[in-house]
Amino acid sequence: MDDGGRNSQYGAGMVFDVSSFSKNDRATLAQVLNNRFDLATSFHNRAEKNVKLYIRASSAQRFCDLIRPFVIPEMLYKLTKPLPAGSDFVPPTT
Repeated sequence: MDDGGRNSQYGAGMVFDVSSFSKNDRATLAQVLNNRFDLATSFHNRAEKNVKLYIRASSAQRFCDLIRPFVIPEMLYKLTKPLPAGSDFVPPTT
């Protein structure tokens, strides 16, 4: 969960940095997410060293529901929609 989550730049979907994965491993990951969990994904490449796995908005809530039981409380804020600028919301720590 450290290098990913919701990001207003990517709309309502979820994004994860997979730059360190090989092309083959990225393809396998996307295939498993689609075939086993019915999650729609795509890749956003700015360069070979900056590859993001995007879980499309249509699958984002399902993804969050699947992983929520395994996410530590300190990281749950990554499963919520981006907050408006200037928000004083503090994510729960317990």
